[in-house]
Amino acid sequence: MMKNLLFLILTFSMFYGHSFGNSDNSGNPFEQVYGIGKVVVKFESNLYNDKPYILNLYRSNSEDALAKTVEIKWNDNNGGYVETKNIEFIKVKDFYLEEPHYILMFNCLKEINGFYEVIINVDTKETMWLKKQSTIQLKLWDDFLKSVICLSSLDAQTNQIRVKPNDNSEVAMENVKDECFEVIEVKGDWLNIRCFVIDFDMLDEKYRDFNGWLKWRDENELLIEYYLSY
Repeated sequence: MMKNLLFLILTFSMFYGHSFGNSDNSGNPFEQVYGIGKVVVKFESNLYNDKPYILNLYRSNSEDALAKTVEIKWNDNNGGYVETKNIEFIKVKDFYLEEPHYILMFNCLKEINGFYEVIINVDTKETMWLKKQSTIQLKLWDDFLKSVICLSSLDAQTNQIRVKPNDNSEVAMENVKDECFEVIEVKGDWLNIRCFVIDFDMLDEKYRDFNGWLKWRDENELLIEYYLSY
């Protein structure tokens, strides 16, 4: 089904071995590749108040290691648009600067001493550090997946929706390409999901009352694509 939406799909293929806090994720292949979650940069209020947003990136988890300074601001010329300065080096999937959606998120590999190590270029696998503050916050995968608008399987045929969060459980509903679901709960590698109102006829009780389990990751790969806004 064709959708009029902004969709941003996580397709990173980097390999890192990092830790979160004092925990070691060196034995977790998924986190070595995709990190522990998303660092979300919230700069919209600055734009709405006609103030520039300054994003500082560091070479290490120290304020003495400033490497790059990015500026994002609203330009009133020609009807208004978002203008950026020194942002060309940021090459991530979750980056969108166009009314009404302003999105900038990085995959986070670890947090140390109030700093987040994030992937800033998905091609070169380069990382830098962001300092934790009110406009720069970490969402672990569980919270992030519950916050997205909806999600669907990257491969609907091989990743079916199950009655229970188990690969051997019976199929609860045939999974169809591009059909979108909302997340109710995250349980390890599985998502408890319900039908998304735009893709299903919610007057039909089999869709209105449905919930099942969809696998969102395995040891090495992300198995879903997520949609951040419509």
